[in-house]
Amino acid sequence: MNTQLDRAISLLFPQQGRQALDVKFFFQGDATEEALAEQILVCMASLDDDSLTITNVDQGLTLLAA
Repeated sequence: MNTQLDRAISLLFPQQGRQALDVKFFFQGDATEEALAEQILVCMASLDDDSLTITNVDQGLTLLAA
């Protein structure tokens, strides 16, 4: 079964290519494995979306439509 956690791990640590070295979470509420995996999936999808621009990573991720 390909869970959100499995998908997040494969995005951060692919068998080949670049792998994550440092991951920071800006999280409110319960930090469950599922919730953290979902945050990774949403972040990675945002990075692949050409219609969005990352404006500020120091104060949390702010995305603006291009």
